Amino acid sequence: FYFPVVSLAFGLMLPVFDAWRVKPSLVTWPVTQIALISYSLYLFHTIVIIAMAYNPWWRWRLEKGYFMAWFLSFLVSAAIYYLFERPITHLRDRFGGKADRVSV
Repeated sequence: FYFPVVSLAFGLMLPVFDAWRVKPSLVTWPVTQIALISYSLYLFHTIVIIAMAYNPWWRWRLEKGYFMAWFLSFLVSAAIYYLFERPITHLRDRFGGKADRVSV
């Protein structure tokens, strides 16, 4: 009973979150950047971790490896987003017809 009630409550709160506007600040900028690269981060963090696991230099430096994996994952994801995803999205918006766009 608890699980459907929580899901329903979050579903009913979606219009509130959609209309919620926050002034730009030092907190909103990092959250926005992470949101933009989140899909790339999802795709590439495992590849970065596997590459580090097979590198013998990182096996003896586990305490630094954890932070380096985060850093490299964010770096690779940001590069993929800014060098590939964003230009492709701009091309889609530029050359795509209005029928291709989804509106809510």
